[in-house]
Amino acid sequence: MKELNAYEELRYEINRKATETLMHLLLCYEHGKLSTEALSASIDTLFMAVSGLVDGDLFDMITATSEIFKSTNSNP
Repeated sequence: MKELNAYEELRYEINRKATETLMHLLLCYEHGKLSTEALSASIDTLFMAVSGLVDGDLFDMITATSEIFKSTNSNP
């Protein structure tokens, strides 16, 4: 396997941590540890923290997840 340079390694780790964080937030929500409002705020915070640092597909996944829970949160 090809050895990663420092930039590739950092990008890999940021993508990995962002993915793990998103999955953790969704599991907490699923188990009732986070309200919809808290989940939405947490995903927004993740979005702001990693915007421009993660790969496009992961960025799109975070954005789509954020939009789903914003629309869920706005329904009465």
